Order: sequence, then structure tokens, then C-alpha cells
Amino acid sequence: MKGQAPPAGGNGAEPLLLLGKEGERPFDAAAIERELRAMWKSAAPAKGALYRAALANVIVPLDATTHEPLDPVLSELTRRHPSRLFRLERELAAPAKGVATTAPLLARATAVCHMRPGGGGLVCSEQIVLISTPTAEPLVPSAVASLLVGDLPVILLRLDGDREPESWGALEAMADVVLEDSATRDDAASMATVWNRIAARGSSRARDIAWTRLAPWRELLAEVFDQPAASGAISGLRDVVLHYGGAAPPAGAWLLAGWIASRLGWVLRDRHDTRYRFDAPGRSVTIAFEREPDLADPLLAAVRLRSGKPHPLDVVVSHRGRAGSATVEFVAPESKLLERRFAYREFAACLIGEIHRHEPNGALDDAAPIAAALTALGSTP
Repeated sequence: MKGQAPPAGGNGAEPLLLLGKEGERPFDAAAIERELRAMWKSAAPAKGALYRAALANVIVPLDATTHEPLDPVLSELTRRHPSRLFRLERELAAPAKGVATTAPLLARATAVCHMRPGGGGLVCSEQIVLISTPTAEPLVPSAVASLLVGDLPVILLRLDGDREPESWGALEAMADVVLEDSATRDDAASMATVWNRIAARGSSRARDIAWTRLAPWRELLAEVFDQPAASGAISGLRDVVLHYGGAAPPAGAWLLAGWIASRLGWVLRDRHDTRYRFDAPGRSVTIAFEREPDLADPLLAAVRLRSGKPHPLDVVVSHRGRAGSATVEFVAPESKLLERRFAYREFAACLIGEIHRHEPNGALDDAAPIAAALTALGSTP
């Protein structure tokens, strides 16, 4: 048994105590449950009572050598939403040829504990680590199923890029909610698999963190059209340009294009050169993606909206990085520059927000298939 103090300079959100034996052992479901029971019996925290809590089963496939950036996010998840957390760590290489493996699937049972708000004890989430080689990956779903807390929802998180585990289909089948992040994908076709999954399952069962990050952009654009100078122009929009950093349009740019088109009732027709053309009531409109050469990070940087007579409009909404404010620049019908709050949300906050969501998200249901359809017409503007 071990207790680990928080790292120096901790902000209070980091785990205060880690429980469990060191090292991995061959997987045995009954042995893991016995180990967990023994761990709770012997745990003796130095600061008040220790509470064992779980609101959900959370399953997270991870590559064993690349998971470090996600560790703080998963720690924050257990702090704000105590869960039985399954970390499915996949070794990148199979054993050398001719080397016998008596235990293709290894396991470790631990707990991650955080101080209760205001003090007065620790709240602990059980954490079960399963480590498999590529050849043992088909064993993982049944191992997870044998350890699920039966009366709790099952949430499947996929947060580490393009690799779809061999066991993904079986894990998805047991999940009540699949939560992914299309922004971690390397290309638009891979991003579109997330949006097609949402279209197939509905947002009550499939969600995208990249959509959650767009909330400040959607709020800003809605606010633009509350301005007297713009309210009459919404029915006459003819041109939208999304400016982005990085080598190709990021997931957020595709999703925002899908949101604009779905909210305004535009129907995708085709692509001509760098512009995606839509049919709108009484007119044709276009959405284009334009790369900003001086921006290296793959982020949405600005949205430009233009309409013609009888209500001319030319407005640019811009935001950079993690700035707490954005600019809204009206070029027409009159020149005006505004500064508006940009409610940037950290990754962990977006993740927790979607886990706490219990109702379908109609706007995402409408936007996701349009974003996928745009990429199907070609993703290199």
C-alpha cells in the first residue's frame, strides 16, 4: 500500500493520495476485486475519513507510452465525477518472436483520492489498469465487462488520436455514451468518423469534445446577429470564410461550418475550387476555409460573414489562442470595433460538461452530418 503526497506547487485539483500495490500482475477478475476490498479495509488516511465513490464506469483506451498528457485530465475527471476508471493501456510492440508470454493481459488495481471541497476527508475513485500487447487486445472487452459496476452507466472515452483499438467495437457495444475528441485526429476523414458516429447513434449516445470547445464561438456569432447593424442581414448572408491555423482546417472549423449551415437551413450542393456551395432560400451561398500562414497551431482563428443588399454586412469575429476576449470588427454597414468576452474552456471542463449532459444536443445532431459531408467533398481547400 502506498500514499503519495501531491506534487510541489499543486493547485488542489491534483490527487492527494494514491492507493494500491506497486506493479502489474496477470489479469484475474476475482483477484482484482479481492485486492480492492483489501485496499479499502487497510487504507488509513492521515486527514479525516476516506469515502469510496463511483457515479459511472469510465473506460479509456490509451497507448501506454503516450498517455502522460491525459493523466491530469483523468485525475480531474475523477475529482469532479468519481468513477470506476478503466485505463486500457496498449503496449505498442508485441513480444519478440520466440519469447513465451504466460500473461498476455496484465492488471493493476489502485485508487485515486482527492480532498473533499472544504476539507473533511478524501473522496476516492477506483482505478483499474489493464495492459495488453496487440495480440492480447481481443481479451480486453471481456476483462472490462467482468469488472463493471453493474448499476452504473458506462462511458467510453477515446481521447488519444487516430488509432482505433481492435477491441473498439466490443467496447462501444457495452457503452451507454461514447465521448470522443475529433480535434485529436490527424486528417478530416478520420474526424468525420466521429461525426458519422454521432449521426448514427444520436447525441444522447455519442458526443464530440471539439463541439463543446466551440461554445464561445457559437455564442459570439449569435451575439453578432443581435446587433442592430446585423439582425436584418442574417437572411441575406451569401459568404462565410473560416480562417484557421495549422496545415489544414481543424475539427472546430468543420463543425462550425456545419452549425452555421444547419441553423440557417442551407443545403450542401457541391464544391467549386476552394468554396463549398450551398442552396439557401432564394440564393446561393458559399463557405470557404482560409489558412493563416503565421498561425502554427491547428485552431479556428476568425470567422468572416458577408451579405449583400438590402442589408449589407461585412463583419469579422477573431480570437487567438487562450485569450479571454475576442474582437468583433464591423466593416459594413458602418465601421465599428468591439471587444467581447471569450469563455475559453479547458479540456477537462469540456469533458466533464459532456459527461454531465443528460439530454440530446439537437444542434450537434444537425451540424455533425453536414461537417462530415463537407469533408467528403474534399478536405484540402
